[in-house]
Amino acid sequence: MIKSTIPMISDKETPPSPLMPFSPTPPTTYDTVVLSPHRHTTTTNAPLAKSIIDFTTINSSYTQSCSPPTPTQEYDGRNTFIGENFKASAKNGSIVITHNYNEKEEHIAMINIKDLTNTNGKWKIICKDFQVITLGRGDGIYNWIFGGLRNWNLRGLLVYKESISAYDISEYYMHLGCIEEWCVRTFNEGYEICDSYPRQMILPIKVSKEEIKLSASRRYYNRFPALVWYDNKYKNVLMRNSATIKGCYNDTQIPFAFTNKKNLVIMDFVDKITLCKTLLPSMKIREISCFDRKTLMKYYHQFIEYINQPEVILKQIDNIKWISSISLMLKQASLIYEYMKNGISVSISCIDGTGICSIISSLCCILCDDYFRTIKGFIALIEKEWVLMGYPFAQYIGIDNDYFSNEPVEFILFIHCVEAIIRQNPTALEITEDLIIFILDELYTGKCNTFLFNSEKERRRVCVDGKTLSLYDLIVQELKLAKFRNYNFDVTSPISISENLLTIPLWTKYYLRYSFPKIAELNLC
Repeated sequence: MIKSTIPMISDKETPPSPLMPFSPTPPTTYDTVVLSPHRHTTTTNAPLAKSIIDFTTINSSYTQSCSPPTPTQEYDGRNTFIGENFKASAKNGSIVITHNYNEKEEHIAMINIKDLTNTNGKWKIICKDFQVITLGRGDGIYNWIFGGLRNWNLRGLLVYKESISAYDISEYYMHLGCIEEWCVRTFNEGYEICDSYPRQMILPIKVSKEEIKLSASRRYYNRFPALVWYDNKYKNVLMRNSATIKGCYNDTQIPFAFTNKKNLVIMDFVDKITLCKTLLPSMKIREISCFDRKTLMKYYHQFIEYINQPEVILKQIDNIKWISSISLMLKQASLIYEYMKNGISVSISCIDGTGICSIISSLCCILCDDYFRTIKGFIALIEKEWVLMGYPFAQYIGIDNDYFSNEPVEFILFIHCVEAIIRQNPTALEITEDLIIFILDELYTGKCNTFLFNSEKERRRVCVDGKTLSLYDLIVQELKLAKFRNYNFDVTSPISISENLLTIPLWTKYYLRYSFPKIAELNLC
């Protein structure tokens, strides 16, 4: 249990530097958004490529009292739709459905709506958590819902209440035991170096702010090497970053400054792009052919289609790319784990430094550190490697754009990987299958602040930290932990993972719970 805290080291001696412009957008479709066939036909870049907002305005807003954000203008004044035998009302981030033959209300979070389908004139709402809500006949319901989603306050279900966080950077710093060579720095105060990184980061004492800025300028989205985990025994580190910009001198100084060891392995998950690599003799690069986001979305949708055909999927298991993607992530995480156990430092690199990096770094933390196998540690891991490191949940859920059918598919893949680890190691993790299903459901409820923003910068701008419920609050304060805790958990249990396709569960308990509930209850695969 992590208890110790340490004061943050001030960087007042470092003079303020001018705002650094974003590094170029990478020449790849990695962040291309997968669109609904019923909606737009254009694509959009990731939110990380947006212009820098005036930091003076942002910083002044931090000192103001935290109050709920003002709801956006409602859609054309029409917040109620009357169908042939149902009524739909938009209210506080949800749509309430009532039928003439049933007084019971059905509440659907707006961010959970994936699509509407029409069969023989009857409309159904398809949800991202696989629920299907039957509406009935109603001309204009499609335009009413998707037109309204552009204007309604999609964060209207956010609960304003004092909250707590599972992750604290000072506690994690003490947990790593790297006091002599590392410290908590505020080089990114005001988000002037990288607006998708947090303000406070654990950095080597010997690295200056100017060196960090130089490293950031050579990488896509300014995502310079960031510490993931530190091995106090061998003094080697696990770090993550975005890829080096093509045509730039490859950044080798900062990665080596993160470790006193001579050996460094770079796990390069850059897809279909050849980057310049100026290597030192002791640096090794392993290039991994990997999927981009668009391809992964395709794999996910194919898997959902297959798994709803139980008589087909077991015959096609070797050809299901979603399962193969899980196998790839487990294999690479296991390889990095072996490097770390042998005292070799590792840097995880992908084009934007978010999706793939977050999957691999999170899996490695679970393998390397038993703290992240506990309930609190696992939630802290999500906050540390996904929320604070700028995985754009709001963008990928469809909150701040018109792509409502979008999904945070990399995070879903990570959770499915964790399910495989739980199945393979029944006593090595305190978290349970029920807990990770609950976490996936919370992606689309809109009740907690954890999944509603793209970065710490956005969260602070609307003053939600400490004022709205977090995922950890919902687990600890409002729910009983009994079904979320593995009472057979043994912190001394060894952990190992297999990437064999036959050992990776299809996870019918989650994916088939609404379409085939009886099969889901069996939880056989």
